Amino acid sequence: MSALGLLGCPSDASFQCDDDTACGGEGQCEANGYCSFPDDGCASGRRFGELAIPGIADLCVPAEDPVPTSSEGSSAGGSGSTTTSAGTGSLPDTPDPDDGGSSVSTSEPVDPTEATSSTTDASTTGQPIGRVEDGLTVLYQLQAGSTGLVPDSSSSSPPVDLELQGSGYAFTPTGLAFEGDASTIARSSGSLSKLNFECSASNALTLESWITPGPTDVPGPARILTYSRDSGARNFSLLLGQDIDGSKQGWKARLRTSVTSQNGTPDLDYLEAPRPGEARHFVFVHEDDGDEHLYLDGVEVATGTRASSFSTWATDGTMSLAIGNELSLDRALEAEVHLVAIYCRALTADEVLQNTDAGFE
Repeated sequence: MSALGLLGCPSDASFQCDDDTACGGEGQCEANGYCSFPDDGCASGRRFGELAIPGIADLCVPAEDPVPTSSEGSSAGGSGSTTTSAGTGSLPDTPDPDDGGSSVSTSEPVDPTEATSSTTDASTTGQPIGRVEDGLTVLYQLQAGSTGLVPDSSSSSPPVDLELQGSGYAFTPTGLAFEGDASTIARSSGSLSKLNFECSASNALTLESWITPGPTDVPGPARILTYSRDSGARNFSLLLGQDIDGSKQGWKARLRTSVTSQNGTPDLDYLEAPRPGEARHFVFVHEDDGDEHLYLDGVEVATGTRASSFSTWATDGTMSLAIGNELSLDRALEAEVHLVAIYCRALTADEVLQNTDAGFE
């Protein structure tokens, strides 16, 4: 049976190698821990075997750019895991009990307004502060758009463009305003192979957003960014607002790993009520050793840990990337989104602050 056929049994779905000998014959252990074999039909001359993780299995090894590797050389297990239930999520039309999952762990509340920037300011140097580009996989800069398309402006190929559906949105000079309309979403329609490939190679992730919240007392929580199927199954999400039961107002992140539910819970959250009308920089970082961080306006406001293997991600095409709503159209966002970025590596605290200081314009 192929690796795709084994998706329902994550522990047996893929084989990771440590060196070329583990691949046998003409096999070669690539930097992301999966075997490749000679194939003249690929520009690189090599193709991943069928026992690589779904979404990479049977694909050509990229001919350009080295496969990203983890700075710690993480393995499928990860360290510092938390104990979670093996929830199965819910159907799109059924509120999932995990949709308001408790946090992994949180730090004492920190007021982001008390932070002092340590990054060189443009006003003192005369030079604009540049955004961090190393490891950038997807970038959406939503200022002053005018069509039904949200383009991926990162230099990583192939681009993951989003198509706008519904009518409850409006482009502004500073972003894309979502009106909280249930039928409105910006979602991907093409392949997410680069996201699956690069993140599985690193077992690390940074989700970044610049957002000006509107009213946030509508239960959801609403989706800023999501890579998911519906309200009960996802690979990752950035969330804003209240849980489905009307509790736990705040900023939240979910990430599916080998120890979480398929909904990516428990959340890592910071329970500060969002401030409508105020632009905020919200970032989630997951390191390859399992440590996690939430940042608000450049300040670390929550920390947690979960095992870091992404081997249980659903990469078989049943999930899509989206902004502004859940794929099941039941977690609509009312806010103006200025920028969204995905890095398949963990940004450092200084790099997060650099992007805070760089702004979104």
